Amino acid sequence: LSLPPLPDPEGLRRAYVSAVSRQLLAGKLTPNEALDRVHRHAVSPLNHPADLAPWCFTWEGLDHTDYRTLTEAETADHARRLAVRWAGEKVWP
Repeated sequence: LSLPPLPDPEGLRRAYVSAVSRQLLAGKLTPNEALDRVHRHAVSPLNHPADLAPWCFTWEGLDHTDYRTLTEAETADHARRLAVRWAGEKVWP
């Protein structure tokens, strides 16, 4: 068999963010479910890397640019916009 190499553990966590993003955009997860999963299984274990920081701030209900408190609707909108960016991320070689 000729299989592509498996990504490193960090790559797997980032692939998970992409998968959760696609589930959110497909309506299979609520924004809060997606934010919780991404934070629990990727952001925290990877020690809050800069490119995942917007997920953390949004999970906390904060805007990642000006740190203002978001309404529930704004939080959902921010989560969907993050998902659009991450849904197509290439993580496999």
